[in-house]
Amino acid sequence: MESLWSREAVQFTTIWKLRALGSLRRFAERDRPFLSHEELDASWSRGGEGREEEGSQRKHKEEGARRGRCALASSLWLAELVAARNSSGRRVQLCPSLRGRGEARGARRKEANENTRRKVNLPFVASIITGEAAARRQAKRRDAKSRWGMMDSDYGLPRELSDLQMHRALYQPELPPCLQGTTVRIEFGDTTTAANPTDAHVISQVFPHTYGQPLAHFLRPTANVPDAHIIVEQPSIRVGIVFCGRQSPGGHNVIWGLYNAIKTHNPNSSLLGFVGGTEGLFAKKTLEITDDALSTYKNQGGYDLLGRTKDQIRSTEQVNATILACKELKLDGLIIIGGVTSNTDAAQLAETFAELKCPTKVVGVPVTLNGDLKNQFVETNVGFDTICKVNSQLISNVCTDALSAEKVVEVKLAEIMATAGKGDEVDDHATKIEVADLIMVRRKDLTVDGFCRKGLEEAIFALGKDELMYYYFIRLMGRKASHVALECTLQSHPNLVILGEEVTSSKSTIFDITKQICDSVQARAEKDKYHGVVLIPEGLVESIPELYALLQEIHVLHRRGVSVDDISSQLSPWASALFEFLPPFIRKQLLLHPESDDSAQLSQIETEKLLAQLVETEMNRRLKEGTYKGKKFNAICHFFGYQARGSLPSKFDCDYAFVLGHVCYHILAAGLNGYMATITNLKNPVNKWKCGAAPITAMMSVKKHWSCHPGVTSIGKPVIHPATVDLKGKAYESLRNNFSTFLMDDIYRNPGPLQFDGPGADAKPITLCVEDKDYMGRIKKFQKYLDEVRSIVKPGCSQEVLKAALSAMAYVTEALTLMSSSPNVQKQHSELLFSP
Repeated sequence: MESLWSREAVQFTTIWKLRALGSLRRFAERDRPFLSHEELDASWSRGGEGREEEGSQRKHKEEGARRGRCALASSLWLAELVAARNSSGRRVQLCPSLRGRGEARGARRKEANENTRRKVNLPFVASIITGEAAARRQAKRRDAKSRWGMMDSDYGLPRELSDLQMHRALYQPELPPCLQGTTVRIEFGDTTTAANPTDAHVISQVFPHTYGQPLAHFLRPTANVPDAHIIVEQPSIRVGIVFCGRQSPGGHNVIWGLYNAIKTHNPNSSLLGFVGGTEGLFAKKTLEITDDALSTYKNQGGYDLLGRTKDQIRSTEQVNATILACKELKLDGLIIIGGVTSNTDAAQLAETFAELKCPTKVVGVPVTLNGDLKNQFVETNVGFDTICKVNSQLISNVCTDALSAEKVVEVKLAEIMATAGKGDEVDDHATKIEVADLIMVRRKDLTVDGFCRKGLEEAIFALGKDELMYYYFIRLMGRKASHVALECTLQSHPNLVILGEEVTSSKSTIFDITKQICDSVQARAEKDKYHGVVLIPEGLVESIPELYALLQEIHVLHRRGVSVDDISSQLSPWASALFEFLPPFIRKQLLLHPESDDSAQLSQIETEKLLAQLVETEMNRRLKEGTYKGKKFNAICHFFGYQARGSLPSKFDCDYAFVLGHVCYHILAAGLNGYMATITNLKNPVNKWKCGAAPITAMMSVKKHWSCHPGVTSIGKPVIHPATVDLKGKAYESLRNNFSTFLMDDIYRNPGPLQFDGPGADAKPITLCVEDKDYMGRIKKFQKYLDEVRSIVKPGCSQEVLKAALSAMAYVTEALTLMSSSPNVQKQHSELLFSP
């Protein structure tokens, strides 16, 4: 039956009906009477408060059962209220404590509008039972919140999984032999240095406690290394972990791998996740990682288990807050998951901890979708493979769409022209309408009827020539480096890609890039190809010299506190002229405040639209002058950024992240501070991966800020620089070798969606597989050669052996000195070595 309720009764019924359902089963099993009205009134006043620990599991269960009985009794009492209201025909006044609680929470609406009523079905208890499954899930989430102390957050709660997600959650990544078992075997190598020896002095001054630490290699049980450190018994430890960078697929598996390692080596150890990224770290907001917490996040995308906020631990206040959190929580280790900026902050934090003799050890993990945390120790990053595979499928779909649309029109035109060539009449109105739908996609000034009234030659051939030209400009996420754009190009074979590193190397201007694209469009048009796909990395805007200089002027004015409205009037003359030349939408985007690392907000600057507009203007000019006689140019722009970074991680990223989590534990077990977890030989199967740890300071170089003011010297700051595309590497060489084929032959390749089983499941990034970067393996191989030389050249060896060794070592030493010196010294050495 239906009746009118007061809105207040409906509101509080909604609050309590799900809570009541969570205890229906327990209440049915207990033979206890309903609460009195006085007890019920008290239960309303208490509400859901008082969830503090009781000190024992028994008390906690009794308290939960009591609350459940209160909830159910309250629900039934509200039903009685409604029934009384329906029978008496007048409004029933709710108890004062219920009213007071509603006011306190801000949940009760104003009662000024007495005429507003809602219709509900009675009794409502029956309606709750029909939604038992949903309510049970809500009760489970509430219990998890209470148990984990997260009443004000949804982080860490079990989430709904699709069938595919549940299948992925069951996948168990493999471990390489060096990480299996409960014994930690570690071999320390030589002390490390900076990649550029000229930076070593500056880095050692800034990081006196953590610079020059040795490499660490983790050994398999069968390894025979005499000086290896064997750790059999590991005490229980407390470790904190925080997401410190932007979302990247596979991040959850780092947590899972670390948790699995911690519990395998000592079940009494605990792992705490900081909720909300570094903001949660500063505020000491933690979530204890358990099997239940991880159950719906294994092999899943996103960072929603813990969340993230700011991606920096840099200021004195932030560092002090981190130290305080680690001390109060008694952490033995702090794991920082992130990219170049986050790991630079991790190195500084480790140095501060060492200086203050803080027992917490800091470890970094290379997780970033940009793929720019690459060096001699790190081959690729967690998330890069997934991002490139997802984007490559989207790009391939666009390529197929561009090719298909033109082919459909060409086939239809060919059919009609062939019919006309036989002398037959081509006046079929339906056929004309079909062709009109195909070729009038962009004509806003012509109706279908108007099209059909035109003659065949004018209406079909001319329109097909003028209108059907589709070029897709796709901007890809990836920050300053072009790794994502290069990998996606090698996977999907678009017609053209503009790499930022190429532009920087050639010092190409925005007009040079426009001309390059226009020449490519015209060359394809000469072969009757009126479609194409152009890839653009989001960091391209900072690679174009004049735009980068303009951005630097704008950022200087930002730092001086100049308002956005006044910046354009304070630019230098040349910068002002360039700024006024640009379209209004680009001007507005360039004026955005810079990121924390002083770079532009690249994801917000629509470089693809700027280039598309410039190319269209130039192609129209050529068309008007007669130097180009093809179809009119049309561009469609896309930005593939956020669509991929929340994807389910690829099998490679699942394995890579899980193993890195185990490496993190081994680093902590060895007592290392200021290290990054590393794995090399990644292009091979997991059982051949080589796991180790490298000091973060060994990955740094000195960043010089050159001032435009006279008399001001440069300032050096050691940081991990984003790795750019190596224009001498094998991956770029592969692109150059296929440049003409990609441009003219339309050999589009579609890798398809992510595969977890079957063909394509074990595919790895092309840029990873074509390179040979087993740096750690080569270091060990070189050390073996040195050991062999020492074993041969000993006191008592012949004069001939000693002379040969000295001659070879002198030449090798001189060549290595030349290669590792500064450019000026290299030039001097080359003149001495190679002069006649």
